[in-house]
Amino acid sequence: MAIYRPILRSKAGEIDALSQLSKPSSQKVEPIFALVPSPSQTFAARLIDAWKGRTAFVHGGYHYESSGSAEYSRQVLSELGDGGVKIAPAFTIKDDPEYLRATIPFVNAYTDRSALIVTPNEIQDAERWISDHGIPKGSVDIVIDLGCVQPEHASLLESTIPVLLREHMGYRPAWRSITISGYSSPFDMGGFPRGKSTIDRLEWRIWNAILPRLDWTPDYSDRGPASAQLEDPPGEAMARATVSVRYALPDSWIILKGHPTSGESGVLMSTQYLDHAKTLSSDPDFNKLPYCWADEQIRLIAEEEQKTGNRTTWAAIMINRHLELVGNTIP
Repeated sequence: MAIYRPILRSKAGEIDALSQLSKPSSQKVEPIFALVPSPSQTFAARLIDAWKGRTAFVHGGYHYESSGSAEYSRQVLSELGDGGVKIAPAFTIKDDPEYLRATIPFVNAYTDRSALIVTPNEIQDAERWISDHGIPKGSVDIVIDLGCVQPEHASLLESTIPVLLREHMGYRPAWRSITISGYSSPFDMGGFPRGKSTIDRLEWRIWNAILPRLDWTPDYSDRGPASAQLEDPPGEAMARATVSVRYALPDSWIILKGHPTSGESGVLMSTQYLDHAKTLSSDPDFNKLPYCWADEQIRLIAEEEQKTGNRTTWAAIMINRHLELVGNTIP
């Protein structure tokens, strides 16, 4: 069975999405949390409630870059581990030495795991990096991050990534696991027309194309409906942002681009989310999973049986739908 390791931000919507996963899907999910620059002080406590007894990873490199301190990362790892989450640190080859000195002691502290996130160009350096830092190869879940996958590059990645893996990882890799990660969900809606669009889930396509070219099965990762951007836009940008949603299908995204909530073209957020819910619930591909909390929330909103919610509400809905979909389709 392949494992799904989504890279999620340490935000409320992500925790809510995880907490509502079905049991079959949650058994396939090992989230990697990227600590955001302005973290919630309740993140660890909420993740303990949602994920106690299960495996998760935390990478605080970006938070360290923005704050200049690794103390919050240490605090989160300690609190999660002491609270019963099988927590392990995640690293990148470019992490600051001070951050590494603070977090490498958590390797094997709560579970005999750690994750190393590398780009395709860094694959050849991965084994030397873990050796330099005294981390056993057999305990490392290595994540090969393709970054933002562009349509014109997808076919090339499908053919070159298996070659890179065989060349640098071997035909029967000794790593604990190898995960292929990427994303194609857009950072914002600037390039989309108002209304409904669809785009391909290219990272999913690439992963499936790689499978028959290897003698072993890599695990899968993506960033859900998000991009790699960890910082929220500033307040004035959020005020101008459209009220838009992304709904995951097996091979694509439905993109519903709305309006800003202020200005000449402003439309109330509640009105837009109600319209989005009605559009999604009437789509022929809606609610095709055995169980999906997100789809039930969309149905209730569309039928006006509950409030339309806010951006955090819909972040949880979009992420939960995506996680549940992958949990149901990953072999």
